[in-house]
Order: sequence, then C-alpha cells, then structure tokens
Amino acid sequence: MGRILLSTDTSLSRPQISSLNPMNKNIQKAILNFTGASRFEKIEVIQTLWSGYGEIARLRLYDAAIDTVVAKTVALPKAAEHPRGWNTDRSHQRKIGSYQVECKWYTVFAAQCDASCRVPACLGALEDNDQFVMVLEDLDAAGFSGRLDYASDVSEQAMHLYVRACIDWLAHFHARFLQVKPQGLWAEGSYWHLATRPDEFAALPSDNLKRYAAAIDSQLSMCRWQTLIHGDAKLANFCFADAFFDSAGNRSVDDLVDEAPLVAAVDFQYVGAGCGMKDLAYFISSCYEEADCERLAPKLLDDYFCALRKALEQYNKGLSSHELDDLEQEWRALYPLAWTDFYRFLKGWSPAHWKLHTYSEKIARQTLSQLQKQPQALSAHLPALLHLAIQAAEAAGEVIAGSLNKVLTVMHKGLGASPVGDVLTEVDLQCQTLIAARLAPVCEQFGIAFVGEESDDHSARLLAEYAWLVDPIDGTLPFIEKREGYAVSIALINRAGEPLLGVVLDVHQQKIYAAAQGCELRLLGEEPSRYKEPSAGTDNDKKNQDQQIRCYLDASYQHDNRYPALLKQLHEYALANGFAGVVPLVGLGAALNACRVLDDKPAVYIKLPKEQGGSLWDYAASAAIFTQLGLPVSNIFGAPLDLNRKDSTYLNHQGVLYASDAALAAYVVAALA
Repeated sequence: MGRILLSTDTSLSRPQISSLNPMNKNIQKAILNFTGASRFEKIEVIQTLWSGYGEIARLRLYDAAIDTVVAKTVALPKAAEHPRGWNTDRSHQRKIGSYQVECKWYTVFAAQCDASCRVPACLGALEDNDQFVMVLEDLDAAGFSGRLDYASDVSEQAMHLYVRACIDWLAHFHARFLQVKPQGLWAEGSYWHLATRPDEFAALPSDNLKRYAAAIDSQLSMCRWQTLIHGDAKLANFCFADAFFDSAGNRSVDDLVDEAPLVAAVDFQYVGAGCGMKDLAYFISSCYEEADCERLAPKLLDDYFCALRKALEQYNKGLSSHELDDLEQEWRALYPLAWTDFYRFLKGWSPAHWKLHTYSEKIARQTLSQLQKQPQALSAHLPALLHLAIQAAEAAGEVIAGSLNKVLTVMHKGLGASPVGDVLTEVDLQCQTLIAARLAPVCEQFGIAFVGEESDDHSARLLAEYAWLVDPIDGTLPFIEKREGYAVSIALINRAGEPLLGVVLDVHQQKIYAAAQGCELRLLGEEPSRYKEPSAGTDNDKKNQDQQIRCYLDASYQHDNRYPALLKQLHEYALANGFAGVVPLVGLGAALNACRVLDDKPAVYIKLPKEQGGSLWDYAASAAIFTQLGLPVSNIFGAPLDLNRKDSTYLNHQGVLYASDAALAAYVVAALA
C-alpha cells in the first residue's frame, strides 16, 4: 500500500528556506516580455528550492492573454544550507549546472512533448548574473492540479491508477526521445549519477557495493539503447488532471480502462541521456514500501514495456520486431542494476533513508552476486574505462574553459625543471582533484593507482598492477598565456608500462582523441583523413609537391644546436619523397604535439634526449592512441617508451618520436643513430 495524499500543495516535497534573494529588475522585465503583461504580482510561493537557491511562485498577470504563470526563479545564495549537510563547492556547481540544463530543456526540448508525455509549456527563460528565471505554463490553471505526496493511505485501486498514468507517461517520454542526443543536457541523466557524486561515493563503506559501483554505472551508461531520461521521476513530480480523480482520490477502475491517462511532469533539472530503467526503478521506489515493491514490480515492468512498444509505434520510430525485442531484453536486464545504482547513492547520501529497505537490499545483493560472476579481468572492461576517462576529461575541460576569462594565480613547483614545466595554477589542482574523484570508483573496483602530475607521491604506480597517469593541463604555459596548445591528458598503463588506453582533450578546439586496446579510435570532432604512404612513380609524387612534412618540436629546440642538422636531414627526406620540404612547428604541449601528427599527416614529433623534462603523463595517453592505430611511437632509438620507469618520472633521457607512418619513423631513427 502506498503512503500518499492527493493534494494541490507541493510545499511538502521541499524543505522551506526563508531567506531568498529578491528578483532583480532584468528578471522582472523578462517576465513581462515573455508574457506580454503590463505588470504582475506574486500570488503564492508554491515551493522553495533546495538549499535556498530560489523559489517556484505563481504569478498573476495583468493585461495579458493568460491570467497566471509559474516562475521558477533561481538566485544563487551567499551561503547554502543543504538539509542533509552536503554543502560543498562541487554540490554548488552541480546545482548551477542543473538549472542551466533545465533552462535548455524547456527552451529547446519541451515543445517536442505531446499530450502523452505532457510538460508545462515554456514562455521564456533568462539567465542574468547570479539569477535566472524560467516562465512556465501554470499547470493548475491548465487543469492539472492533482498532486501526490507522502502523508496517508489511499486504496490500492486508486494507487494503481496513479502509478499506471505515470508509467505510461514515462514510456511515451522514453519513446519520444529514443536515441536523441542530449545536446545541452546532462550527458548522463539523473541526479544520483556516479560521476557527479564523488562525495557520496567516498562516504560508502569499503564493500562490494562500492567496489562494483563503477561496473553498475558503466553498464547503464553504455547500454545500446539510449534515450532521454527525466532524471528525478518521483511521484511528487507528476501533476494529475482535475477530472482524473475526485477529492478523495477515488474513481472506478472500469471507467479508466480505455481512457488516456491525464498527467504532466515537472522538474527537469537532471534530464539527460540514459537507460529508461533508471527512471522506472526510481519512480517505483518513490511509490511503494518494500512489500509492495516486491509484489508489484514484475507487473509494473510488464505495463511499462507494453506502453513503450505502443508509444514507439505512435511516434513512428521504425523499429523492427527484432529491435523492439532487443531493446526490451536489454532494459529488463538493466532494471535491477538501475535500482542498485540508486541504492548505492542513498547509502552514501543518507544511510537512514526510508527507501533503504529489505527489498532494495535484496535487489542490490542479487545484482552484486551476478557482477561477481562476470569476468573481472580489467581488459574486459576497457571500453567502460575509456568511456569513464572521456567523461572525466570533458568535466575537467569544462572547468578549464570556464576559467579562461579569469585572472589566474600562477605558482612554481620549484623542481628545477624548465620554466615551461615548472609553472602551475589553481586550475591544474582543481582539475586533478575532479579527475581523481571521477576515476575513484574504478580505482576501487580494479585496484588502480592514481598518479597525477600534481600528486605529492608518484610511487604508487610501481606498487599497483595498473595506474592512471593524468596531466590535468598538459601545456600549462599556453593555458596561462591564453593561447592554443593545452589539453587534458588521461592514460591507463599496466605495471609493465604498456599503455592500455588514452584520452586527450584539446580544450581550445573542443576535440577529443581517445583509444583503448581492442577499441576503435574515437575522435569526437572532425576526424582527419588517413594519410597513405606514397608509392614511387605514381600520381602521389605530383600531389606531394606542394605538401610539406610537419615537424612538431618543443619550444626549447630553438636553443638546442642539435636540431638544425635534424631538420636538414628531414628536408632531404622530404625532397626525395616528392614533398616540398619541412616546416617546424612550435608552441604546443606534448600531448597536442603528438595528436597533431595524427591530424596533419605527413608529420613527426621529435624530442632529442636530455636529462630532465618530458614526464610519463605527458606521453602515456597519446602513446596509447598511436599504439591502437598501429602508428610509430617510440624513443629515438626505436624502442618502446618506458611509461612506468622505475628510477624517475622523466622520459626525455631517451628522447621521444611520434610519426605518421613507418617509413618516416624508420628514417628518423636511422638518421639519429
């Protein structure tokens, strides 16, 4: 039996915070512009937002085509007061991001919803300094004033109607946005997504739930069939039509057999890509206590997939019967993982939460038991690890991009290295902390050491079977100087120093290079065409006459008298192979020097030996990418890079060579012998 109450008062669903910032003048003007009203007044505060971040209010309009609207106004508080004590900067940034996502949802995506997945229409949205507003259709005035919240018992028949209406809404929502890209929304929907909840993950005890959290997350986020999920689809976020129920919540089941459910949904702060089971499991958990969950879940799953198939046909998604079966089979298998994923979040966030009941524990225990039977060799999980590393790099890239217009605090490491390698900013430290938090779940699962450039201790890599090698900002000097050349670099190596995966994010060009053993190269951006080695006596000779070989070099080459002779030899090679010559290119960090060799073929990146400089994390990610592509990467003697060097983190002692083809690499090795 569900513990709910039919009510039009939604204030029960949020804690009340009294101190709210007044609406600024630009926000007030925007509301008038969006509605065409001459003035407005606040009728009531429907509810306040978590931690004092604003309010949702009903406004009365004057001299407008409509009488009332609902305004969701976000005003960033000076001091957040989270009801459960989670008051970190990470929490603050997540909330800001959630409101920005919600604005994007209402202004871009909401209009694609129809009566089967009804949402409030958006009249307009504006962000202004520390405030922004969404002006929305008043669902109460549109006839959707029924709300459900936890207060008292209702009949099981009435509860069935409420739940069936919401499940039908979810099925239509997921069908409508099946395989739709979450542009501007969360890359991974739901407010409990593992990558955005490192504090709650850290609070978990060291048991199998923590160990397999990343495995659960990766199976959900990498499922073949993706859709947009609501992300906070609890019962309290659904609004029922006035005619659907009477004031006591009663209506004959027979009356509704052929009637379309009249329900709308609100609160889209955490809408994004994902498996539909995350919404469904979370929704069921919000409706029932443990006994009813166990008893009713199988039937509710059947109801959902029946509605989903009809909705996919309604929206002309064009799926074959085989594809429909494949989708249902995949999502049904992921339902217990979705439930366990939310259970994991609650265990870290609020260990005494009422939803942590025996049914949740049973589902989690069964899920973890199944995961323990799956292959645990890290090699079997490289695609998931690559996906996670890409997410971590993108998150760091957002921080870097957001700091470009800010004054940076520049520090010096005092390591005696070159000025290029000795500088450091607070953004380097912030990004490394963020990346470490994102990768922490898989470190727990597979016993992977984390080694960042800014780490105090780099020796952990020597004791573990695997290690992350992370440079949060490779090319800090270009970053400080606000010019192209910096990147986020994340690699995974084994104890033997073999690169297993690599991710390089070119923040300036918003392009990602990513590869792992057994995985195809991923270029999130414009993919360069493959350069083919020229064959003598063909048209390639004519094509190459206007093309130069690009030679990427560190800035220090200009003061090293060994390089002119090398460039002369390369020039001779170029002419002998029909190219116009050689052009030296300087100014990028090590990671982008290597990646440009991929983009600008024919090309080479060469570092001649010296005692210090050029660390493991500078080359590991790009080495993984080149290795997966079968392209040359080595020291200048043609031997593999020692990416887990025991006596030092530096690699310049044997030099570095990246080349776009084997012939060019062989020539450089021979020339330097």
